[in-house]
Amino acid sequence: RRLLAGADVGEARASGVLAELNLPAPGPRKTVADYGSLVGQGRQIIISAVSLKVLEVFAANGTYGVGSQIHIGVRFERPVNATGVSYLLLHLDSALDEPAKATLDQSKPYELSEVLWYVYIVRAGDATDSLTYVAADSLDATEGAIVSIGGGCPVTMEYCPVDTGLAGVAAPTTLPHPGMPGSLS
Repeated sequence: RRLLAGADVGEARASGVLAELNLPAPGPRKTVADYGSLVGQGRQIIISAVSLKVLEVFAANGTYGVGSQIHIGVRFERPVNATGVSYLLLHLDSALDEPAKATLDQSKPYELSEVLWYVYIVRAGDATDSLTYVAADSLDATEGAIVSIGGGCPVTMEYCPVDTGLAGVAAPTTLPHPGMPGSLS
């Protein structure tokens, strides 16, 4: 069964995304004080089943010397906007005191962008045979924001039936697991 998503009360549009909805078992009605809101009291249920994910993380193969810049792309399924500073935590074989962080390239505008570019500047003592990030949660946007632009369809969709209506929703920062398809390795 397909879920419906609406921008306003009374307006519903097919989201185009299959989702599973698990409701709690029937029981006594709770009060607003129990829930903190009216959601779940039969008055309003809002479900966002529209996916937005990181498709791949990539960089050019090569040998980089001290002071060289390595440009690393993070490709999202749909366009996003990025503001502030975010980091990509890298795994290097070297054991320097400071963690290796690629920083969002501030020289580029990130409005309606499917790819965010991160820059890592090679330090003395850095070494690795295969550059990768630490883990699937290595994209750190705590000092900035990466948000859905609220429209468009996945790059992989040929036909886009609707505007997704996700404006301002935080984009996921989960990356493909290191060593898996789409990862930087």
